[in-house]
Amino acid sequence: MAPAADDAQLVLATEAEKEARDLLTAQAWGGGLTTEAYQRREKCLRALAVPRLDMRTWLLVDASRRVLSSCETLSFPSLLLTDAGRSRGHTYGVASVFTEGPLRGQGHATRVLDRVCETLAREPAAHAVVLYSDVGAAQYSRSGFVPRPAFDWRWSAAPPGATSEAVLFTEDALGWRWAAHPPAGGNFVVHPTADTFDWFLERERIYCTELGTPRPAACGAAVGNSLALWYAQPKDARLWVHWLDAADAKTCRALLHAARVVARDAGLSEVRLWEDLGGFPSPEGLEGGRREKRSGGLPMLRPLDARVRPEDWRRIPRALWV
Repeated sequence: MAPAADDAQLVLATEAEKEARDLLTAQAWGGGLTTEAYQRREKCLRALAVPRLDMRTWLLVDASRRVLSSCETLSFPSLLLTDAGRSRGHTYGVASVFTEGPLRGQGHATRVLDRVCETLAREPAAHAVVLYSDVGAAQYSRSGFVPRPAFDWRWSAAPPGATSEAVLFTEDALGWRWAAHPPAGGNFVVHPTADTFDWFLERERIYCTELGTPRPAACGAAVGNSLALWYAQPKDARLWVHWLDAADAKTCRALLHAARVVARDAGLSEVRLWEDLGGFPSPEGLEGGRREKRSGGLPMLRPLDARVRPEDWRRIPRALWV
């Protein structure tokens, strides 16, 4: 029997409780890793994300501290255009919403999300909460999340002999290149940080080590002031372009070609990019790619500040996925 709503409390997980959840979620989210490798992955990612991305693991528990449901949040800087100008704040990304099988169907996932959003809304300069649903919109609409459009662009890796004229760079240069890159414009912008990109590169390091595959020779490319950043997902033989900011269609094509060359040389078969409503890509810059409706990772937003409108969230790069 499910406990009454007043019997449940939202708490932050201890380290032991985080590790216990890892054992439960390994099958669902292990992604080709053994349980032991998945546990190592989670420990490494938390070691980076807890201090640098304000990662928190939330538990909905009953009176005996039995876990009913759980999720994680990370923090991103965000900018909101108001009558007084652009105000700085925080937007929180929700990840890893999980309820054990015997406890499903009792509304615990909705309750943990509602409690987390209520708690985050009380933090200073809280703008919104975002998540990326793999189960459609209905589950999270109950908690006030509004879906945004979701399409992917896909390319095969570059053919043998193809080369790139873009400037390729490694993670050693990522920090200063990103620091020189201005935030995107718009009424509401969630902006990745260098730590955000390093979190993805840490995932790449872990998977390449555990699966015995080579890492790409570069994590990004530049053409003038235009920039593309990516990371490898070797379990799917894929290179994800998680940031693309191009001055024009020709530059966009050059940056994506660079990604395809790097993917080929790393033994990856595909390059994938999230369609961006707030800037590039555009059809002219994405020649040769295949556009398709995304099957997972549906972006959804719940405002915490009444001035945030979901339709104003247009720049949604893969770099914001958690």
